[in-house]
Amino acid sequence: PKMTATKKYCLDYVSRANKAKLEAELQICRLVDIPLTVHPYEQGLILPNHTTKGAGGVINNDGVLVDTEQEVVGAYDVSLDEIEYKDEEVIYIGYMYYAFGHAFTDNLQKLWFLHTNEGKELLNRGVKMVYNVFQGEEMPSYSKRLAELANFNISSAIPILKPTRFKKIWLPSNSLFRKDKKLYYTATFKTSIEAIKENVLKNVNPQWETYNKVYLSRTTLANKEGHGWQRTRDYGEQAVEDAFVSKGYVALHPENIPLEQQIYIAMTAKHIAATVGSVSHVSIFANANTQMILLNKIDWCYQHQLLADHLAETQVVYVDIHHSMYKIEAWLGPFSMSVTKYLQQFLGLKPQADNFLLDPIFWKYFMRWQRRARRLWWRDVKRRWKKN
Repeated sequence: PKMTATKKYCLDYVSRANKAKLEAELQICRLVDIPLTVHPYEQGLILPNHTTKGAGGVINNDGVLVDTEQEVVGAYDVSLDEIEYKDEEVIYIGYMYYAFGHAFTDNLQKLWFLHTNEGKELLNRGVKMVYNVFQGEEMPSYSKRLAELANFNISSAIPILKPTRFKKIWLPSNSLFRKDKKLYYTATFKTSIEAIKENVLKNVNPQWETYNKVYLSRTTLANKEGHGWQRTRDYGEQAVEDAFVSKGYVALHPENIPLEQQIYIAMTAKHIAATVGSVSHVSIFANANTQMILLNKIDWCYQHQLLADHLAETQVVYVDIHHSMYKIEAWLGPFSMSVTKYLQQFLGLKPQADNFLLDPIFWKYFMRWQRRARRLWWRDVKRRWKKN
């Protein structure tokens, strides 16, 4: 694949429409130089994330949402009876997402403050750390471990499960943040990623294998039943995986691999292929000479992936492998995948017709897509009705 002269990206294997979207995003410099600050809010209120009421966040004493740099925030009404008061100071370390790709991105964005003199002083005098849960799921153990690898100890952090007003909330700004729906990072955030890599290398298990070409697979996840949006979302990935394996790639299932070893694989493999999403975000730990093959399962520009590749400066090749249909909240799926003409070209496979419409797997996807589309339509109808 031919990489562009100014950036390490190849867009030879995507549709014309998707290429235009990606080119616009890839021109953006994601690294910004801004001062990081902390602001104390007297009598501040923390609203927990609520699946129906709103995303929550930090509210000042005037009732204004102040933590607006988060990806997911949103104030909602609560009665005085619902609010618990605690006469103490706390450090708010943000939302702690359970999705794997967010654990080493969004979950780290406020932790820089803990290493400052002011942050250390607060911790030394017993000020507690608190965080907001996401969709009712408390912080997973791998998120705490990632923070530890980045040299932050947040094992004592307390989740906010009900609206709580505190004597004072110390709110750090974000070292990774959104602006105009684009995701940016600071040198301070990159330092945390480098620390994770350094600590993994210090404790390499001699039994860990190194690979030349790996395919990070979600096929076993797709066969598991979950709840809500976590149910089967990926249709047709097995054929894509088989195509890569036929070209010498080793298929790995990250959910069966210890955290540190996953990072080590990302740091040492020379060619990594993965569908775009949490499974591919580990490219943030890859080296500049790594070829990252990003398989698009929908025409959507994932901001976290764009940031990860910019930070790691990997050699990125985008390949369209999908027949997914556009809808609201496209990133949640479901997704339809096959060995498209673009993938055949990239892998050097013998050209053949991509008869996805004759594949029963596509129609399973289509039925799932219809159900989700109806739910989203009905949800929007109810929202509009409530507003009126």
